[in-house]
Amino acid sequence: MGSKNRILLAVLTQSILHKLRNTFMSKELYIKKAKLKKIEVKHQKEASFLHKNNFQSIVDNTIGICSYKYHENIINFISIVDDKIYLYSISPTNFYIYLGTFFKSDKRKVLKQCGYNIEFLNNEKKSI
Repeated sequence: MGSKNRILLAVLTQSILHKLRNTFMSKELYIKKAKLKKIEVKHQKEASFLHKNNFQSIVDNTIGICSYKYHENIINFISIVDDKIYLYSISPTNFYIYLGTFFKSDKRKVLKQCGYNIEFLNNEKKSI
């Protein structure tokens, strides 16, 4: 479950860890309780993925990685679940890996956030 302030969400997949070698100190992805409350207020429908180990399906269906334009220490991940695009971010600067943002997006917003610098985990996913 985690400590008082953090909740275990998921474990990063091998394809993510392979693409970002030597970036993360841990494979476990956590969320802070304060961040969870913010997401529950702003994105109520997406918050259901953060409960009952549903976030692992988001991590498992990650298709691409891109760095955030304005902040170099934040890595955005693009995931497609049930034909919906989700964008979540992780900052690898701490010992523990914490979820930064998580929201449902569309192709236009993803291109605006990432530009055309998306690194696909699998070349077959480029057509999406």
